[in-house]
Amino acid sequence: MCYRVERCDPATGSYTTLASGQVAGASSYMDRTVHEDRLGLYYYRVVFTDVTGAELVGKELAYGIWDFWL
Repeated sequence: MCYRVERCDPATGSYTTLASGQVAGASSYMDRTVHEDRLGLYYYRVVFTDVTGAELVGKELAYGIWDFWL
């Protein structure tokens, strides 16, 4: 089984793949491209693909980075 970590691109209305690989080798992923955007809200999902090519969205979440002063 394989996985893809994706982030939604609101400008295009589609998801961009950030990482992919075999499920057995994955443990976590950090999106380092947005770490300074303290007001942004990002939508992520993890998509699993089985040996037949069928896809299953395993997890979807919104994530924001806010400073203590917000």
